[in-house]
Amino acid sequence: MTIRLADDIDISRGDLLAPTGDAPATSQDVEATVCHVADRPLAVGQRVLLKHTTRTVKAIVKDIPSRLTLDDLSQHPAPGQLVANDIGRVVVRTAELLALDAYADSRRTGSFLLIDPADGTTLAAGMAGESFATAKAVAATEDEEGWDF
Repeated sequence: MTIRLADDIDISRGDLLAPTGDAPATSQDVEATVCHVADRPLAVGQRVLLKHTTRTVKAIVKDIPSRLTLDDLSQHPAPGQLVANDIGRVVVRTAELLALDAYADSRRTGSFLLIDPADGTTLAAGMAGESFATAKAVAATEDEEGWDF
């Protein structure tokens, strides 16, 4: 497939083409929910690769603000790390600008993988933006629907 552009623009594999009004904002700071899938923990300060669509960029885990406990859907603040099967909020800083949508708006451009740069192991699957409800919102929904756990 060949794409012809009216203007002389430097684009390459992994770049996103979108109409001017529909283009997502670009940022180096990614706030997301991740599901940690590796045996090794994911920790604050860890260097990773972030794979978004067909593009892979260097990144660092700047913060892990919370971890979700599946037993009672409570959020534990500042866990410091995520271990296998943990779901948590992370803040990642990338070396390059990325055009990420919120996962709720677009699964394709709102999802990403965190990869160990040393061996290429997938560490976590991520969803940009707000992806899970707070425990209070979930509890209120359960009360409305008559669910009793």
